[in-house]
Amino acid sequence: MMKNSMFLLLSLVILLPLACSKGEKTKVEIEKSMEEKIKLPDKLKAINDLKKIRDAIVIFRNLNEVNPSSLEELNLELYYQGEYIYDSNEGTVKSKSYPNT
Repeated sequence: MMKNSMFLLLSLVILLPLACSKGEKTKVEIEKSMEEKIKLPDKLKAINDLKKIRDAIVIFRNLNEVNPSSLEELNLELYYQGEYIYDSNEGTVKSKSYPNT
């Protein structure tokens, strides 16, 4: 009986820290996932703005045979004004916060 109690106690001493450290890792992963999910609506709004801007640039270019000189010239209603970097020579636009979209 004493051997069983010692074995059980020793097992708890060894396994308890392992279980706790796994819980901390899981907690960090959950917090990171939550942060990403909280930011997702902002990214989707930026993607929506970029689509709207890119479509407007194509229409402007087709009508005027030249790219707009600025995004303001397109007179668009956007979620994030001032968030986008526009190259009038190339007719390209990207987000400051999400440059890979």
